[in-house]
Amino acid sequence: MLKLALENEVDEFIQKHSALVDCDGRKIISRNGYMPERDILTGIGPLTIKQPRVDDRQLDKNKLIKEIDDIKNNTGKTTEKISADSGYRSSDNIEALKDSKVYGYIATGKGEKHISEDKKIGKKNFSYDSKEDIFICPAGHKLEL
Repeated sequence: MLKLALENEVDEFIQKHSALVDCDGRKIISRNGYMPERDILTGIGPLTIKQPRVDDRQLDKNKLIKEIDDIKNNTGKTTEKISADSGYRSSDNIEALKDSKVYGYIATGKGEKHISEDKKIGKKNFSYDSKEDIFICPAGHKLEL
């Protein structure tokens, strides 16, 4: 009965928010499999459940200014530039960038899936100079705060 109640609650939640879409027309709220099975103790004994997962694609919608503040709090410096994945792409975050006078790049999420693995540049391609406390990109440029 509890399993059925969980499934129904998730289905109702998804249905209630089915009209919410991002700027690319993708649903913001969707089912995303299940959490790992776990045992819970009920009044009638133990019960194994699999909790349904829900994906909320707007998690980063209003959080870019918090990230900028965290950089300042953690390093003592104000960043001049920031890049973010497409989850941060919202008018609120764009306005926050303008207000904070931080130059920002927010990915659109388009075309990135077509880049072959050997052409992608990731953390493994950067080197760290501990003496100067900087990272150096594959093109040899220093990345500084």
